[in-house]
Amino acid sequence: MQTLHERFAAQVVRNPDATALTFSGQSLTYTQLDARANALAHRLIMEGVAPDTLVALLVNRGFEMVIGILGILKAGGAYVPLDPAYPADRLAFQLADCEASVLVTQAGMARPETSATAVEVGSDERSDAPGNHATTQNLAYVIYTSGSTGQPKGCLVEHRNVLPLFDNPAFAATERDVWTLFHSYAFDFSVWEIWGALLHGGRLVIPTDSERRAADAFHALLRREGVTVLNQSPTAFAQLMAADENAPKLDSLRTIILAAEKLEVASLKSWFARYGGQAPALWNLYGITETTVFVSYRRILTADTDSTVSPIGVAFPGWNMHVVNGELWVGGLGVTRGYLKRPELTEERFVCYQGQRVYKSGDLVSVLPNSELDYIGRSDLQVKLRGHRIELGEIEAALVQFPGVRGSAVALHDEKLVGYTLGQKPETAALTTYLRELLPSYMVPTAFVHLESFPMTVNGKLDRRALPAPPSSPSPSSREQREEGSPLEKILALWQRVMGTSEVLKGDDVFFDIGGHSLLLPMVRDGIKELFDVELSLVELFEYPSAKALATRVAPPDNRGANVSSQNSQIRDRATRQREAIARLRRH
Repeated sequence: MQTLHERFAAQVVRNPDATALTFSGQSLTYTQLDARANALAHRLIMEGVAPDTLVALLVNRGFEMVIGILGILKAGGAYVPLDPAYPADRLAFQLADCEASVLVTQAGMARPETSATAVEVGSDERSDAPGNHATTQNLAYVIYTSGSTGQPKGCLVEHRNVLPLFDNPAFAATERDVWTLFHSYAFDFSVWEIWGALLHGGRLVIPTDSERRAADAFHALLRREGVTVLNQSPTAFAQLMAADENAPKLDSLRTIILAAEKLEVASLKSWFARYGGQAPALWNLYGITETTVFVSYRRILTADTDSTVSPIGVAFPGWNMHVVNGELWVGGLGVTRGYLKRPELTEERFVCYQGQRVYKSGDLVSVLPNSELDYIGRSDLQVKLRGHRIELGEIEAALVQFPGVRGSAVALHDEKLVGYTLGQKPETAALTTYLRELLPSYMVPTAFVHLESFPMTVNGKLDRRALPAPPSSPSPSSREQREEGSPLEKILALWQRVMGTSEVLKGDDVFFDIGGHSLLLPMVRDGIKELFDVELSLVELFEYPSAKALATRVAPPDNRGANVSSQNSQIRDRATRQREAIARLRRH
């Protein structure tokens, strides 16, 4: 097996005059790119760079990104990408943590304080290939990721981890393909984009920052450059789909790869309606930095958009997946060395399973009837609200099923679930009613915000922390809650006191869905006795689970009597756990 730069060198011999890079109206051929990378490599070797030497790379978007990466590899070193768009404190931490003795940069770059020797990417005359002793077992790069603690950690990736990615026959790239380097070079999605093009003799188009940030400008770039292989996060692609609706079709595309986030397949309905299910082929890929970019793949078909699952398919050749107590563990060729200077964390996350070294992903999955995997979400994206553990992805999957919603997100703001939508602005009451048919009440957002686009991180993923807070909620305005001292209002106030919450509750709320449990029922029963002089059994409290039902039971309107069970039959039928609780109470 060759190293990455050795396989690139073979393409230089095969396609010397073919265009390798395009950026802002300029191009480099394979020969020109190779020469500039060789010149940088010679200077790095003079600075002592050798196999497994970590070399920091801090450059702006442009040719220098790829020249820097290739030059470091050709010197035998491993690149540590520092994206200048990241906060200065994070860059300073990464540079200090990796202890790089050399920093590859360019003229005019603002740099963190460091003792590392700065080497600028230039155009030195020496262009012959340098000799180095790097093998496939040496490091290719160290990319920093942030886990649930937010503490960046460097992942150590060898050449032999990366190369098998490009041997998957499902993605047989050729020299005729045109790729884009859309993602930050400090995000490992870029590894797939760079080498997917350059190891196969294709052309890599580097969008400018403005083209990356504006979906209509990026759409125009795709058409102008005749891009054939597009790689996007679902968040970025949702915004590209919006731009595509009012623009000429992207006829050059043959392959679209969606990755880096959970894919809600229902969000692709408008795309399939416009392009059909044959070309371009649309794939959902699942990946992890610690197991080298991608682990599994699944082609998405038109019929999939009627499903609520997020299928991630089968493992790449050479990778394998194990489901252990609902968590995905990954083994095979892509499993990396571990974390830089974090032996305890490496030992915790990289373990032996069935005689093989595997990585515990922290991702939750379930096995589908066809033996493929359904991606549920990050275990650290669960939130706890009113005593319930809630998977935000489950709510997002329900939101995107609503007609006209093209993208969705959910976040917790001030102990309230907030739903965010893209596409046609839904009517709040209709959306709430729809969600209540799919989800328990405690999972239905209490506020909704419609956005023109989602905020994204430097890596092109949804930036949950940047989702705006909802507008200040007015006081409850429905007639049933305006009526001073109404039975319903008294029931809701009683529930608030019993559960110790100040959150505004609604008549359709079900006690057991908003944090109530059987241990609180005696307090509810006593409160009802005090407020209404009505004695209820604990079993009756289960039989009238919503606030409306309970209010009508204790103070029935003259025109309806106490016949409220039909209003809540759907809720009670769905609440299996309530019936089980009644049975337990009767047994005891």
